[in-house]
Amino acid sequence: MLKNIPGRKDWRTSPAHLLFLSKFIEPRKPEDFITRTEWKDVLRGDPYKTISVFIDENILTEGDLACRLSYKYKIVDLKEFLKQHGLTVSGKKDELINRLITVDKLEMENLVSDLLVLLCTDEGRNIAEDYLKNEKEKRIFAEQQTIQFLHDRKFKEACLIMGHYEAEQVFQRGIGINWKKYAPERDIEMLNDIFSSKPKVLKEMDSSKYEKLWIDASMHYLWGINKSDNWIDSDFKTGINYDVTTAARLIEYNAYYKRDIRELKQKGKKIVYIISSANDSLVCPVCKKLSGKRFKISEVPELPYEQCTSEMGCRCSVVDFRIEDL
Repeated sequence: MLKNIPGRKDWRTSPAHLLFLSKFIEPRKPEDFITRTEWKDVLRGDPYKTISVFIDENILTEGDLACRLSYKYKIVDLKEFLKQHGLTVSGKKDELINRLITVDKLEMENLVSDLLVLLCTDEGRNIAEDYLKNEKEKRIFAEQQTIQFLHDRKFKEACLIMGHYEAEQVFQRGIGINWKKYAPERDIEMLNDIFSSKPKVLKEMDSSKYEKLWIDASMHYLWGINKSDNWIDSDFKTGINYDVTTAARLIEYNAYYKRDIRELKQKGKKIVYIISSANDSLVCPVCKKLSGKRFKISEVPELPYEQCTSEMGCRCSVVDFRIEDL
């Protein structure tokens, strides 16, 4: 049994503590968290203390034998044990476990005798699931606000909604970004580039399709999600060989290309190189030949490259150095 240690009294109003609790909706070992510095930081103390408080308040409990077996073993392992006992291997995981416990409880106890797992009590589960539900609703609301601002071309407001949401998260997106001091100017510029993007690679697409794809590409950019399901109707089609997600990504990449060229010119760069940002089997032969080529900045071809034949679309980018110079 874990030793009782006093912890925060106000954990029920702490997003970090509620998020931590939600990790135990499914059985977890305390060791999964106790030594991790990111949890120490957001909990402002030793996770061990928080776990102890949860146990004291009957929010967490130790997992029983069935719970420990489920945590440690996969279905394929359980079926192998059943075969060794000459028992049927059909059924769901909990049925397999109960069958094993019934036939040889002592052996099953020995298999997990050194394993401690914790999981939410009924009260703890209710608290954790309410927290996750509320967080999901906040996210959906923020996304919907962002979409409306994008529709209205209010790019600053769209950026600030996203920035405020990220600043409120327990674990904020990105590396080294302080969302509480978020300045939207560069992202506003990027949104302007997205909403003016009509890359040649999409020249066969009807111009009426762009509005939704601009919004989709902007949501990809702002929220870091490469899915269109949440904000584009399922029956929307591009009318060309690229699907919605790929077409939106190509628009976003074209905006990156425009921004990169503009910033390189501002730095006085005269020569640039094109490199493929992917190194997989989906890179087309045309882009393979293009990658590493040197161009005057005034003559660099538009990206995504119009002649790309990959089903994933062109993933080339422009840089001011060769890969081997890194």
